[in-house]
Amino acid sequence: MSDTQFTAQISDETRSNPTNKNSDVDPRGVNPYLFVSDFYDGVGGVYDGSYLMSYIRESFLESRRQQATYRNFLKPIVRATIDPVFSARIIRESNSEMFDEFLDNVDNRDNRMTQFSSNVATLSRLHGVCFTVMDNFTLVPELERDAIEQRKFPYIYNQPAYTVDSHKVDEFNRLVSISFFRYEEIDKKQYKIVTTWDSNYKIVEYFHDTNLIKTEAHEHNLGVLPIVVTYLDSTSLTLPPPPVYDMAKLCYTIFNKDSEIRDAERAQAFNIFYLQTDTENNNLTIGPRNAIVIPPGNDITITPGFASPDPAILEGLVNNNEKLIESLYSIAAQNGINAVKQTSGVAESYKFFASNQQLKKTATLATNFELKVADLFSLYVSKEIEYKSVFPSTWDPFYAKLSIDELIKLVELDLSPEITVEIKKLIASNVLEHLDSDRIEKLNETIGVTNDSTI
Repeated sequence: MSDTQFTAQISDETRSNPTNKNSDVDPRGVNPYLFVSDFYDGVGGVYDGSYLMSYIRESFLESRRQQATYRNFLKPIVRATIDPVFSARIIRESNSEMFDEFLDNVDNRDNRMTQFSSNVATLSRLHGVCFTVMDNFTLVPELERDAIEQRKFPYIYNQPAYTVDSHKVDEFNRLVSISFFRYEEIDKKQYKIVTTWDSNYKIVEYFHDTNLIKTEAHEHNLGVLPIVVTYLDSTSLTLPPPPVYDMAKLCYTIFNKDSEIRDAERAQAFNIFYLQTDTENNNLTIGPRNAIVIPPGNDITITPGFASPDPAILEGLVNNNEKLIESLYSIAAQNGINAVKQTSGVAESYKFFASNQQLKKTATLATNFELKVADLFSLYVSKEIEYKSVFPSTWDPFYAKLSIDELIKLVELDLSPEITVEIKKLIASNVLEHLDSDRIEKLNETIGVTNDSTI
């Protein structure tokens, strides 16, 4: 049986064919999980401009799409609930050398658990749910040492909610099987490949033009569904409503409004000189260096002058757009993410900060995810894995809101050496945020070792 879902099935064209640039994309017809991902990543209809609605009888839609720019508010709002959690030191311990190697390369693509767990948190924040599949190689060496050296042990990968093709639950709404789809070109033919998982089998089906071409069955015999399902909130739905859909819809509206403002600026930026004369010029190209020629007449005498649009129209569009952005900030604040204005010279920008409650929610989500991964890994290797994953439990919002320049000023104050060292660590974590948290922790250990007061 299938539980009641928020969204209809994703269409076959999704993520397989380019968006039709000659027509508008109705957001109501787009899979909601794909919709929020498009506005988070700036891809799909955001990238090609097909999310821009045409005016009634518009003749220059393609030109407007070419000059459109997208201001991505959604990504920093979501990242504010995730980055502070994964930039701090995370303690991970296990009783298995193989699992320790797994933590350093969880997906067989050299991504460590920190990065992968962050991606799980991101998808959970965007979609409300993330599906993480654990698979293993068909042929695995008998000796653990050989398996470690050859990287022949289980690996994981994420399946976003918009790739779910179908699923089944039992009478308690527990997931018993689920199918994911993707598209692949084989011998110059487009195939839809559907992979179905249940407690014993992995079944792969190849479809071409809705015709089933081939089926492959692989037995994993774990007795459980080899998928870790991570929910942002408790729910009885396998596919819950995306929690940031309202913010993504506002980003959609702002994207359209920005395009309309830019189009109005280009269309109405120049005054046009007009005059009445008997000079014939029917092929005049309108621009700032020519004029509109009005034929002479006995009954009409027009004094030469300049025609310009009403500036109140453009001003109204701009003001309305600012109201939309304020509404977006308001919704984010209601969800525990605040926008803080930062000023540098004459420039102003906003940085988003999540409440401790939201950060703790992310840390709890990630901890539970990693423990479930360890349990599933144990089943695959037939060996009990004892695993501990400890995330930070508190974050100081005051220091988080300070800019690097402000932190440096604190370093220059006559504070105790212990406080100065902690501030320097905070600066280092911000400047070196591209590094792994373990690497940052090792660098932090060098701070305060000498009497040098420089950072």
